[in-house]
Amino acid sequence: MGSPASSEDLADDADRQRLGDVEDSRCPSNASCVWQGFVVAKIEATPKGGTAQVVELSSLAEGPVELDDGHRLELVSVMPYPGTPPPHDPVATVFVTRP
Repeated sequence: MGSPASSEDLADDADRQRLGDVEDSRCPSNASCVWQGFVVAKIEATPKGGTAQVVELSSLAEGPVELDDGHRLELVSVMPYPGTPPPHDPVATVFVTRP
């Protein structure tokens, strides 16, 4: 199920990444599950002077997603975790590697 999320700068002023929908099927922290599930976050990345590009980052990915300009994005975490009280809209932590 998708969730709206707020816009947040994830890098410095030179680049902007915007968190879009978050789809979260992870096993709730208060349950025992056969499968751990996964989370997918849609990110709109706009490099300075560049064109916006939408990518999906997943907890199941085996590495970063490379943007057209050479930046690489990797999903580190999405909070809150299912089964915990939601203090706010979803927040994604993304590792950004510059070319």
